[in-house]
Amino acid sequence: MLWMPIFLAGRACGALAVFNMEKNVFFGSDVDILDFISSQVASIIELYLRMDEVTVTDFLTGLVARPYFLERMREESLRSERYGAPVSVVKVTLKPTDPLDTSLQRRIIPEAAERVKQVVRRSDTVARCGEWSFSVILPETGSEGAQAVVGKLEAEMGRLARDRMDQEGGLAAETKFICYPESEPDREQFVATSTSEYA
Repeated sequence: MLWMPIFLAGRACGALAVFNMEKNVFFGSDVDILDFISSQVASIIELYLRMDEVTVTDFLTGLVARPYFLERMREESLRSERYGAPVSVVKVTLKPTDPLDTSLQRRIIPEAAERVKQVVRRSDTVARCGEWSFSVILPETGSEGAQAVVGKLEAEMGRLARDRMDQEGGLAAETKFICYPESEPDREQFVATSTSEYA
């Protein structure tokens, strides 16, 4: 057996184990090939780890992905500060009976995403920011407008739960919002609070 370490950014992150059943020794050419393979595996792991940083779209829903949401959040808060218009963020978290059920997630999340998009304006940014959560950036929207969106989203998620009751069992939803500058007058704190759960 031969162990080849896999390095990422100069640190060992794993090892490639190779078993040779036919002979008890490895030749130099075998070691060179295994070294090449371990470097390729490291490249694939690094690419996989960086995908979350560069992805704009969530693969399951087609919504904006978390990294893009974070960038838009910073941009909208700066624009709000500069022009004096409020900005709000609404978060919707679905609470299924079994949050670890990935097949349930694949069935529910795309439909929930479509329903969230139907409730908000085209100018709003809808993102999937967690396994079971969505966030909506509402430009030029104060607390009163955000509360109205929360009401619509709660009603829509309630309909989703009723429509899916027979197939999926219990499904609840939690909604909350934060508004700059009304509920949070400090812009940096607003951004931190809006994005802290997703960082």
